[in-house]
Amino acid sequence: MELETRREPYNDLSKDYTTIDIMMGVSRGDLRPTIPPSCSPCRRKLIARCLDNDPKRRPMMTEILNALQHEVRQELLDQNSTDVVTDKRRLVLMQQHQRLNRRGLQDLMRSHNDD
Repeated sequence: MELETRREPYNDLSKDYTTIDIMMGVSRGDLRPTIPPSCSPCRRKLIARCLDNDPKRRPMMTEILNALQHEVRQELLDQNSTDVVTDKRRLVLMQQHQRLNRRGLQDLMRSHNDD
């Protein structure tokens, strides 16, 4: 959520809400961060799933990563550009970035399992 808004969650609540009020609202399941209107439909759906009250229905980190990578890829492909070479170069860079992300995620999971 912070990546989407570039703000701390619940920053839009009135100053009457204390940290304890926010924690209690979240634990009861009746308080969730506001998803900004500028958020794309795909990200909005993903954020809503991440905030599901039932942890079993929340996506795994690999699913989140794949969804975000897919959306970035689509954004790059959907861009209207007159420079075809630049678009092809962006696609190659994006694919390299994805491979690095997957490798980094695998390393992260391996190190977590070793602990």
